[in-house]
Amino acid sequence: MNLTRAKEIMEEIDATDIVFIAAALSIPNGVVWSDDKDFKRQNAVPVFNTQELIRYSKKRSI
Repeated sequence: MNLTRAKEIMEEIDATDIVFIAAALSIPNGVVWSDDKDFKRQNAVPVFNTQELIRYSKKRSI
């Protein structure tokens, strides 16, 4: 089911990324970490690029 949903989401954007969306959909609160801008073209799974994660980790540092 997750693979079917991921295919619906990504086949028109980038079919090579379907498996990554499927993996994220299979995990509660799953996300994708990638600098591939194609992932940002969908809205079913949150996507963070490296710079966003660096900024987030700096905010969390004590």
